[in-house]
Amino acid sequence: CSYQFKYRPSQALLKNKGTYISLGKYSTTSTDKIINNNIRVDNHINPYIFCPSVHTFKNRRYAAELIIVHKGNCRMMTVCIPINGIGSSTSSLSNILSPKNLDSILLKNQVSYSNNELYNLSDYIKVNVPFYSYVAPLFFDNCEKCNYIIYPDPIIISAASISIIKKIISNH
Repeated sequence: CSYQFKYRPSQALLKNKGTYISLGKYSTTSTDKIINNNIRVDNHINPYIFCPSVHTFKNRRYAAELIIVHKGNCRMMTVCIPINGIGSSTSSLSNILSPKNLDSILLKNQVSYSNNELYNLSDYIKVNVPFYSYVAPLFFDNCEKCNYIIYPDPIIISAASISIIKKIISNH
């Protein structure tokens, strides 16, 4: 499985979808290139947060998981990265998933803008880092065949943010 990418910063639009949190459509331009097995899959990029993690990573389930669904040229690819709430972080994703922003989407279908703060998926998807891959239907759609790319090393966000994410998702 091959995966090449060049993401640019994007603004998040947090939305409580009940069983997960959507970060909104990720901004792309014609110069952005996300290529999976020699086919561009950058027409639609949608990042989501699931809690707890959907996948097990190194035989461990994490507090949450960043799942980035890519669509383009009749193909679908999903990048999955565990999220751990074991410390503090100053990353852009940690700032977007701050308790202040998450507190504004406690009810289903509530929306919160990230105060013009940008995040870049390239900060979390690393070049030359080993990943696992497999092909299966998209787990929350179960219709389309999807190439999964699984990165085993977690993103760190605050324990307070994980607590609120658990509260948001467990209420539904």
